[in-house]
Amino acid sequence: MSLARFAAPLGLALIVSACQAHPVTAAPVRTAMQVGVRQAPASVSGDWVVHLYVGKQAFADQLHLVADASGALSGTLTVTGVFTAPLEKVRLVDDVLSFEILAPEGAKPFRVFYRGQVEPKATTMTGFATLADGSLMGGYVAQKQAQ
Repeated sequence: MSLARFAAPLGLALIVSACQAHPVTAAPVRTAMQVGVRQAPASVSGDWVVHLYVGKQAFADQLHLVADASGALSGTLTVTGVFTAPLEKVRLVDDVLSFEILAPEGAKPFRVFYRGQVEPKATTMTGFATLADGSLMGGYVAQKQAQ
């Protein structure tokens, strides 16, 4: 199933085009000045509710992000009542936040890669979750919770 066909019913066509233009791969870190177009959003640290849409199912997961003194990000993703997983390879490049988790579900844990665009005020984020083989798991919209 193509990303475009999955995203159309969810109204996520713009996200699909952004994700196809920027696949989930390691990329060199560039500053906003080097890119010249995008600016990093305000702090993404805090608690977020991630509304993940997988097929016809919707989930409300909890994302906790923390920046240390150097600005490095870490955190956890909680699937309520199922598991809490530490975030791995957390990166904020320009306005794109990416991270991965090892989801300890089912007979064998599996990797999920998240990549989303954070709006400038860092209160909402939209993106996709993909699996290790590159297949689409689902689209998400995240909202930062008031502190």
